[in-house]
Amino acid sequence: METELIQLSVWEQLTQEAMKYISKTPTVALIIFATWFLSRIAVRIAVGAGRIAKTDPAVVLLITSSIRFVAWIFGFTAIFNALGLTQIALTLGGTVALVAMSLATGLNTIPQDLLAGIFLITDEDFTVGRVIKTAGLEGTLKQVSIRKTKIVDNEGHLHVIPNR
Repeated sequence: METELIQLSVWEQLTQEAMKYISKTPTVALIIFATWFLSRIAVRIAVGAGRIAKTDPAVVLLITSSIRFVAWIFGFTAIFNALGLTQIALTLGGTVALVAMSLATGLNTIPQDLLAGIFLITDEDFTVGRVIKTAGLEGTLKQVSIRKTKIVDNEGHLHVIPNR
């Protein structure tokens, strides 16, 4: 008889805890919809700005992926807060910050290459087919991408130079 009372109280506690979270389902659904909707708007703005600026599609893809990632991190943090799981929300935010800092530290040459590549691609004086002199070498500009520049020297050798 005593075990029935204990089991019943455990079952009642479980039901009460479940009802707390079930009652917050509309809020969670609203947060998911808002995150999806706002991230789509932000991505469309970024794609439109990329078209206007005639930005390399690789850069636009990088930016839109970053926008989606950040939007969903904020969305999940808001969901955890709405459910009363603030410890998980804080942990998620802290983890993302640490990952971002480690990536920024370990991959610091990539942003340098990307920024330099963007400036080189948009520079009208730096077009394919022109003869240029850079990094102690002179040759014809073969290709400019976000991360590297390809130059063919007078002897026909292809040289790949990072943009930073």
